[in-house]
Amino acid sequence: FEKNKGHLPWPINGGFISGAYGVQTIPGTNLKQENDGVEMTATGGSTTVKSVASGTVSVVISDETYSVIIRHGKYFTTYSNLGSVSVSRGESVNAGTIIGTMASGSGNANTVFFMVTDSKGNALNPMSWLKGR
Repeated sequence: FEKNKGHLPWPINGGFISGAYGVQTIPGTNLKQENDGVEMTATGGSTTVKSVASGTVSVVISDETYSVIIRHGKYFTTYSNLGSVSVSRGESVNAGTIIGTMASGSGNANTVFFMVTDSKGNALNPMSWLKGR
């Protein structure tokens, strides 16, 4: 995983970053919020979400939407705001394995929240791990 830093594929096809990593000012206010990951938005119908690297599914969380956490050695990737999940805890996945679909968003847009953390739970900038577009 670490050797592929800066070269990992995006977890969605197409799309764009609609919520950047780090401290952001909420538009129209002086309020600040901190994002531990990035929000990716895609337009169109149900959009698949894929693992960015080989690993083992550590956690599948079901609330109003789903979240999947995949362990890649001493790193973890988290995919949140999924409408459906197609993997189970303990399952091995490869880069490109479909792990689920994005939850329906407003209008014709769907979003997924993507994070990279180390084994101590420190959030890392996902954009430094993904290859550019």
